[in-house]
Formats: sequence, structure tokens, C-alpha cells
Amino acid sequence: MSQIEAGQAVRIVLVEDSREDAELVIHELRASGFDVPVRTVAHARYLREALAAGACDAVISDYHVPGFGAAAALSIAQDAGFDGPFIVVSGMVGEEEAVALMKAGAHDFVMKNNLARLGPALTRELRDAQVRRERRRAQAELELREAQLRELTEAMRTLREEEQARIARELHDELGQILTALKLDLTWLVGRLGDDQTQVRDKLISMRGVIDAALDAVRRIAADLRPAILDDLGLAAAVEWQLRQLRELTGAQTELRLSHDEFELDERTSITAYRVVQECLTNIARHARAHKVTVRVDQSPTALALEISDDGAGIDFAQIGANGIVTAGSGRRRSFGLLGLRERVTGLGGEFRLHSRPGAGTTVRVQIPRTTDSNPGVAA
Repeated sequence: MSQIEAGQAVRIVLVEDSREDAELVIHELRASGFDVPVRTVAHARYLREALAAGACDAVISDYHVPGFGAAAALSIAQDAGFDGPFIVVSGMVGEEEAVALMKAGAHDFVMKNNLARLGPALTRELRDAQVRRERRRAQAELELREAQLRELTEAMRTLREEEQARIARELHDELGQILTALKLDLTWLVGRLGDDQTQVRDKLISMRGVIDAALDAVRRIAADLRPAILDDLGLAAAVEWQLRQLRELTGAQTELRLSHDEFELDERTSITAYRVVQECLTNIARHARAHKVTVRVDQSPTALALEISDDGAGIDFAQIGANGIVTAGSGRRRSFGLLGLRERVTGLGGEFRLHSRPGAGTTVRVQIPRTTDSNPGVAA
């Protein structure tokens, strides 16, 4: 047996209607070291049966078989999903016919007056088929690992969102209430000071100002973690609030275009859409120097579409790697913002696209498919 197939059974199906020609092919295979079972068939039905039973590692087909032939055999093998060697042998065939078969998927073409090529050709094609199978197995394993990694990432993201929502509630409810109570106590104390206690009154009023600043910080941090407006009033109100924050921070003109007054979305889609808008507006505030920002939210029966555009500085794609991580810039830390957005969206089966040029602004477009379990009662 050939060295590449040592210790391994190789099952060959020979498509041939001539007993003499079949014996010549089998003799040549054995002379090349392939002392293996060879099943000879002359009809499409028997080739289909052999392929369906998985009893075939290689197909060798005569070009001319009455009512059958190499072209039909190749088509049957391809329809059956056969990925082993398919070698055509022929006594006489034109170059155009041979080229057509090779383009159609045949692996080699051997003339019957040169059958000495058959053994080496089969050895080579068996080795190539083994490489293809190993490559497919590796690809399948890689895709499985990537799917598992995406599931793990999504689970961790969900847990993080839940934890952020819990922390935001505790900050807003517990710490906010404590600071409010402390502020009321200070106000009570100020009201009971005598006219001669100006210094103490000024100190208490100053402390009340510190508490007001602390309350503002608590509200801001809680809103960044998980805005109550998203859960209470929905996606449209939450995006409008984000744009108001951007206007106050940068002075940019903003525009919000909504296809609906209220959006009926499941919680995962809603929070993903909110985080996309939040990250984009944060980047605009930090880097874009934009004068106008437009956010469009459109809901169809099958998908939620987002578009966030600005007329700012734009992005130099030479600074962005293929994985979406910004790496260039002197002393600039690596930014995973684009990668994080893309992973969020693709994790829901959506599409994330970014268009930008330096000095010509940036547009982010996102499509998130709507799930069948969207619940109108879930805040969106």
C-alpha cells in the first residue's frame, strides 16, 4: 500500500463499463502500492449507493461510459457532498473537454496510455483531501470556540449590566437619600442659628453646597451606570436625554429623528441600542469637535436601525487596526470602544458599520434584528 495510506483502508470506486480497462486500472493501482478494495460500477444508481453508504474514499471514472460518464459521475459525487479525490481516465478526449472537467471540480486527468501516472496522482490527491478535512475540522473547532467565546462575552455583559443597574439603584436610592437627609439637617441647623453666629452659618451653607455637588455626582454616576429614564420612559426618552447632555457639555446643535414615539423592544436590544448611542456621543464629546450631531432611530417589524452622525474631525482609519482597536497616537492609550460596540451588536446578530474621513465627520450605522419575544411591557 502507498506510504501515505499505510495502516488505513482506502476504498476506491471505479466508474468503468469495460472489464479489460477496469483490470488495467486495478493492476496499475496495485503496482503503485494500493492493494485495496476496488468497487466497479457502470450506472449512476450504484455510484449513488456507494457514496450514500460512505463506502468511498476516491472515485476514478472513465470519461466515456454509455449513458453515464465522468461528467455525470462528478455531478453525482458533488451532489452527495463527496470531497475525496475524483480522477478521470480516458483513452482519447479533447483538451477542451478535459479542461471543462477540471474546472467543474475533477482533481486530475490521466490518459489510459499513461496509467503509470495514476498511482502518484491518487497518492497526491488523497494527501490533499486529508489536508482539506483537517483544515475543515480546525475551522469547525475555531468557529465553535468563537461561538462559545461570544456566548461567554454576552453572558458577562448581561451580568455587568445587571450589576450596574443594581449599583445605580443603590446609589440613587440609598446614598441619595442619606445625602438628602443630611442636607435637610443642615438646613434645619442654619434656621436655628442666632444672628451673631454668621461664621457658623456660612460654614453650614458651604457644607450644604458640598452636599448638593455630591448629590449631582451621585445622580450623574448612577445615570452613567444605568439611567432610570431608560427603564421608566423608554429608548426614545433616554436618547433625547443623552443628546441634551451633549448639548450642555459641548454646545453642539443636536437633532433627534424617531420613527416612533415609543419603541417596543426586548431588554437586550434596548440596552444595546442605548449603549451604542451613549458610546458614540461620548466619543463625539471627547474627540470630534462637532458643531452638529444627528441621531436617527427607526423601527421596522424586523429590525431596529440606528444612525449617529456628526460633522466633526472624523477618524483616521490608519490609526485603527483590523480588529477595531485604536492604536496610533503619541502616548495615547489603546481604545477598545469600536471593538466593544461591534461585539455588542454582532452578539445580537446585527450589523455595525462606520463611515468616516478626517475632517469630514463620522457616521455609525447599526442594524439590530428584532426578536420574536419582544415584550411591549419591557422598558425600551
